[in-house]
Amino acid sequence: MVLEGWRLVVRKYALIERDAAAACPIGLWHVTAACLESLDRYEGPRTYTRVQVPLPDGSVAWTYTEIRIRPGPPAAEYVGRLRRGYADFGFDPTVLEAAIAGSGFNGAVPRPA
Repeated sequence: MVLEGWRLVVRKYALIERDAAAACPIGLWHVTAACLESLDRYEGPRTYTRVQVPLPDGSVAWTYTEIRIRPGPPAAEYVGRLRRGYADFGFDPTVLEAAIAGSGFNGAVPRPA
């Protein structure tokens, strides 16, 4: 699924931010209320806040937005995980590679085959 009006940003970690001129691919998971509560404890409350995102089909999803900016660049191991995730979902890596380039990351991490 491609989320219009949002862009992928990579700083220390990857996230999506509102941008009317952008679009980025997203992967979705079904989670329980208990999972959301656990994620809230892990992701926040001082770094991220959970917000609803309207989806193209009219449903909604949750994402976390930064409330405390943590500048990049990301660690090489993390960039490798991002690349593997994009490959696992079958996403075109163009959006990811542009976000990584914008993060200031200049390390060498093998790209998935």
